[in-house]
Amino acid sequence: MAVLALGCLGRGLFLARGAFDTGVQVVLDAVGFRDRRGGGVLVPWEKVRSVSPVSDEDSAMINFELTEPPPDAIRYAPANALGLLLPFGKNTVRMEIASLDATGADMIAAIRRLAPHVAVDG
Repeated sequence: MAVLALGCLGRGLFLARGAFDTGVQVVLDAVGFRDRRGGGVLVPWEKVRSVSPVSDEDSAMINFELTEPPPDAIRYAPANALGLLLPFGKNTVRMEIASLDATGADMIAAIRRLAPHVAVDG
C-alpha cells in the first residue's frame, strides 16, 4: 500500500511541476506543430486533416485530426490520456490551451496562416 501511495505522490509531483514551467510548451511554425507537454514530437502539417476547437474559438482545447495515428510519444503522453480512454478519435491529438499565453482564436488564426490546406471545423 505504501508503494502505491508513493507512486501516486510521485506522479502527482511530476504532473504538478508542469504548472510552474514557464518555458515554451507549444510551437506552431511553417513545418508543423509540437507540444512539449504531449510528447514533444513534431507533427507535420501534411499529416493534419482538420483542426477544431472543442466548443468555440476561445475554448480551452483544440483537437487536431490526423491522417494517421499519432506517434507513440504523443499517444502515450500523460497530456493525451483522454485519447487512450475514448473508444473513438484514435487519430486525434487533443491540445489543452487554457494554460498557454495564446487564446483559441490566436491558435486558429495561426493555423489558418501556416497551413491553409488544413480544414478548420467550428
